[in-house]
Amino acid sequence: AFLVEVIAIIDPLASFNWSSLLQRYDQLCRRFQPESSHLAVLNPHPKTDAELYLQLVKRVSAEFHEKKLISVDTYEGILYWKLYSQLNPPALSFYANNRNRLMSELPKMLNQFPNELNRDVEKIITLVQKFNRFNIWGSCAKTAIPVCTTLLHFLYPEVVPILDKMVLRAVGIDAPNANQDINILRRYL
Repeated sequence: AFLVEVIAIIDPLASFNWSSLLQRYDQLCRRFQPESSHLAVLNPHPKTDAELYLQLVKRVSAEFHEKKLISVDTYEGILYWKLYSQLNPPALSFYANNRNRLMSELPKMLNQFPNELNRDVEKIITLVQKFNRFNIWGSCAKTAIPVCTTLLHFLYPEVVPILDKMVLRAVGIDAPNANQDINILRRYL
């Protein structure tokens, strides 16, 4: 005779409080500074990380998909959103001091990107690699995959996920510099 034990399968998310998710998330974003000079031109002025994210998604959609452009101010907002948690003011200050170069290079780069993108891994990898052809601060080094995927995420939010070390840790990859490895990105996609 076999002894059969019945184990109930319980959905761990069934009792998750989805209605308070954004509020709890924003409470954890302790380094977010709504009055940051990097967000000065945004209107309405975002009060939380989540508001900034949603506002940037809308701005990029309006600017890129209607005009094939992203303003320097929008790019600065994206960089702030990506980097503020790392408390990296020198990096953002360096960016601010190179706005003129960005104003000439950003349109050239964005012109290389398609209006629409499907979930084709190799096409996404090719777009990430295109960043190195342009002298755009924050996204032109071989170690800039997290910033590149962030910009691509804002351009194609339904298609390109953001790759960074926290995301990789969440899926069980904790190798040093894994977020800078194009092959890890390929596998993640």
